Amino acid sequence: MYAAIINTPVKRVVSLLLFFIVVHSAVQAQKGANEIKVIGEGAFALPMGNGWSDDFITGFGLYVKGYYGIGSSGQLTAMVGVSKFKNNASFENSKTNTHMIPVLLGYKQHIKRFYIEPQAGLGEMGGKIDWGVGDYSRPSVTTLYAGLGMGVDVKRFEFGLRYQYAKGIDAPEAGIWSNRSFEFLGAHVGYRIF
Repeated sequence: MYAAIINTPVKRVVSLLLFFIVVHSAVQAQKGANEIKVIGEGAFALPMGNGWSDDFITGFGLYVKGYYGIGSSGQLTAMVGVSKFKNNASFENSKTNTHMIPVLLGYKQHIKRFYIEPQAGLGEMGGKIDWGVGDYSRPSVTTLYAGLGMGVDVKRFEFGLRYQYAKGIDAPEAGIWSNRSFEFLGAHVGYRIF
């Protein structure tokens, strides 16, 4: 069952991530830069159809990200944070606030000042569903995450774009996010604090 869930987008990102790490480790032997950044992100979710959402919805995220240098142009990354989206006409005509809390591992490859970064991880997807007349629920599910980012580093700042894919993997009794996907595109600004 889980083999069918971990399908194409997740496999591609994980394979790309492993490829970059292996190739880069074989080529580079120099010490790299270690950093910690705080990242703010504005995003819009892509229409998903299937009764979930047929419109673009906006959201925001706040993350803390660690970088471990491996060579002069590569860094292993670990990112944790939260993204939130509000949709007024989502699942079964209820109002839904969706949140995602991923723990993402990645590899950031620098090409001069530009970079590309595949990411993969695990976390939670859930939120608050307002069924009307004061009745609401807060279901959540374990979620697989995959993403791809690109951007530019300018002194202490990082400016970039990121695509993220999330797929709920818990059993159907876990709630409406079970076996559903959520995709978004985001633009972010990061600031190096260490």
